[in-house]
This record gives sequence, structure tokens and C-alpha cells, in this order.
Amino acid sequence: MRTIGAKHSLIIELRRLLGRRSSRRDSGVVVVEGPKVLLELLEAGSPVQRMLYDIGSASNEAVANLIAVADRAGVPLEAVRSGVLDKVLDSTTPQGVVALVPRPEHDPAELATSSNGGAPLLIAAGVQDPGNVGALVRVAAAAGSPGMVCDRNSADPWGPKALRASTGWALRYPVAETDELFAELRRLRDAGVAIVAAAPGGPAPDEIDWSAPTALVMGSEGQGVDAALLAEFPDRVSIPMASGVESLNVASAAAVIAFEAARQARIA
Repeated sequence: MRTIGAKHSLIIELRRLLGRRSSRRDSGVVVVEGPKVLLELLEAGSPVQRMLYDIGSASNEAVANLIAVADRAGVPLEAVRSGVLDKVLDSTTPQGVVALVPRPEHDPAELATSSNGGAPLLIAAGVQDPGNVGALVRVAAAAGSPGMVCDRNSADPWGPKALRASTGWALRYPVAETDELFAELRRLRDAGVAIVAAAPGGPAPDEIDWSAPTALVMGSEGQGVDAALLAEFPDRVSIPMASGVESLNVASAAAVIAFEAARQARIA
């Protein structure tokens, strides 16, 4: 069986895609790791352009099963010399298999207006930690939100760390990216979508009527929602907390709010 090494063009391309957000954006391709996530993508019918696996991992039951499923689906397969992928991937526990998958494209306005109320469209505004961005994707998907939008000051939802944190949901669930957050929020507002920011000074989640289409803005981990954004979009929601506790993790806070909105929709 032919195996490719560290200097092969596919490995060089893999390094490029893993290294720069702009490379993933310009090429329209992202890198997905792990047999579990890749098997779920294939079973869901998601497109996979090419799969590379460590030749030494091919005897692993999960990897071997994935290779068989990918082969039946017509996905081009490449065996890689043992240890090469481990050096390329930035995960602490490489799983022996990666794939190149098309980067999804979604329109933020269409995501928000597709909802008739319930869990809000999530907006990541300056959420810089990839793990938090990935966790927000999972929260949005689990709560039944119509989608999630990330501004360019947030971590790349299709970067390796964020994809691991979302367990691949950023590829199976509507996630969009915007270069112009304020313009996008104005566009949503003009389309009848309420803009609500998670920030101090607002009512509790259960004191808000979430029955109309809403976008929930979650700000950066350290500073919260930008003051200029709050000045133009003043509606807020705040989570009551025990004395002495200043804040929640951004994904935890989003979950509290989004699931309250979903609860209201269920009992309406």
C-alpha cells in the first residue's frame, strides 16, 4: 500500500489549513479530526473531500470502520506514514485520522428570520477562546436556536480547537461568520429581529418574552459586550447570581438564557 510522507503536497496543505484562519476561509475547506466526528458527518450525508489516516492507526477498530464507510461513500483515502499526522495536528491526543471538509456558508439574516420565536439566534461578539466558541455552537444546537453568528473578533468556529469543542456541530448546524457585526445587527433589526445583549442591568431571562425572533449577543470573556454595541442596541438580559459571584462562563450563560427561551416556546 502506498503511503505519503511529511513532504507530500497534501500534508503541506494540511499544515496551511491548520495554521491560518484566512487559509481556511480563502480555500473554503476546513480540517476535521477523529473517527467519531467524521463517521457522524458521513452518516449525515455531509460532503467530505478527502480523508487521511495514519497507517499505524488503521488497525484501530474505530478508524478501520471509518475507512470502510468512507471507501463505500467514494471518499478519496490517503494512508500517511506513521507519526506524520501526530506532528501536524495540534491536538494533545491525535486520533489518527483527519479529513478535508467544505467550509459551510450561511446568511445570518436568513438564520434569524427562519425562527418564529423560542431559542434565540446566538451572536458571538469577540468570544476569543476557541473552546468557548465551540461550546456556544453546541449550546445553540441543543437549545434549538435557528443558528449562530460569529464576528471576526471571535475565534474561528471552524478552527481545529473550536471544531473539537463543538464535536463537529459547526459543520452540521447553521453557523455563519460576519466581517461587519454592526451592519449585520442593523440588518436583523430592520427585518424585525429583536437584538438583546447579555449584559448587567437587564431583566432576568424568565422576565423576558422570547416569543418573537430574537438575536442574543454574547460578548468577550473578559470585557463582555462592547459599550458601543450596547449604546446602539440597548436591550439587555442579565442572569441573577448568588452574592459574591461575578459572572458565568460565556457558554454557560448562553445556555441559561437560550434554554429559558426554549422552555417558554414549549409551554406556549
